[in-house]
Amino acid sequence: INNLFDSRCGMVYIAHEQLGWRPAIQTWLATTLSKAVPGLTKAHQDSINNLFDKYVDGGLAWVRKQGSEYIPSVDNNLTTSLALLLQSLMDPNKGFKLSGLEGEAFNNAFGKLFGFAYVWALGGNLAPQSREAFDEFVKEHLAGVVTFPGGGLAFDHQIVTKSG
Repeated sequence: INNLFDSRCGMVYIAHEQLGWRPAIQTWLATTLSKAVPGLTKAHQDSINNLFDKYVDGGLAWVRKQGSEYIPSVDNNLTTSLALLLQSLMDPNKGFKLSGLEGEAFNNAFGKLFGFAYVWALGGNLAPQSREAFDEFVKEHLAGVVTFPGGGLAFDHQIVTKSG
């Protein structure tokens, strides 16, 4: 992997593998998500970032070592998909109400969104022969964040927002 410095334009090129996925997610949290979700506080951003830090590396490792993908992906692609799916789910026009959600209430509500988005962003590209094993991994790995009720695979669940 080569780093190239071109003195005529003052640019440094760094391969995305060297940066990893965290800088893109941190930028998304601080800029794009904050604009898209009115009322998102620094505490909310920290909670979201903590979930990414705690759970994403394990999911990426599982996909790379045990999963079989339809289309080869890179880690930044999967984490960007996770971020943008979460952003879509947090859209107030789609029923998500951030007002009044602080602390444990926010963590509980957001944990469900995170679990749903995690399953589809990291596992949506998996071939059928990998889905049951990914389901077992996700249900154990995300047990501290979300519980998938009833039977079926994690892929079988949906998000339903209710007012009140």
